[in-house]
Amino acid sequence: MKVWLHVFPKDIWVPAQYGETIWAALRRANIELDSDCGGAGNCGKCKIKVLSVVDPPTKAGQKLLDKDALQEGFRLA
Repeated sequence: MKVWLHVFPKDIWVPAQYGETIWAALRRANIELDSDCGGAGNCGKCKIKVLSVVDPPTKAGQKLLDKDALQEGFRLA
């Protein structure tokens, strides 16, 4: 199953396989995210805002993002 990521403000559409991390899909499309941990979910720099239905945050997301950010749809890529 494939999903599409719409990257703002560049208006780029990136295909991603269901279950693939957003980080991995963006890297495959040569879109860089700032990160010290290389996508391991340890630094919190890959914070993104999900504009559609969003899954519950991961344990890393709960640790690195504050409650307001989580309620607004921010997650770690």
